[in-house]
Amino acid sequence: MTRIGKAIRVVREARNQRLGEVAEKAGVSVPFLSLVEKGEREPSLDVMVRLSVALKLPVDVLLLLTQSGKTTLKSSDRKTLVIIKAIEAVDAAERRLRSKLDLME
Repeated sequence: MTRIGKAIRVVREARNQRLGEVAEKAGVSVPFLSLVEKGEREPSLDVMVRLSVALKLPVDVLLLLTQSGKTTLKSSDRKTLVIIKAIEAVDAAERRLRSKLDLME
């Protein structure tokens, strides 16, 4: 799963929004959004802007999350930085949980 797909899913679920609801608001199909969340498709810049509006999320959060690994892009917007850190924390927790569950099998 890509960072952007993970971010979209995390924010959507945190806001208790259904996949269809976000897809409709962003003007994309449910299958397409599902593929984006799974990291199997990359949204265009236009679609990222529409998704950020549908998710009530600053677009720079999604833009910064499209950068792989360490990035030189920075934001002076505190809200953006807090959201990114929260998404990264959820991602890390999910990876740890999956690892522990894999060990139990």
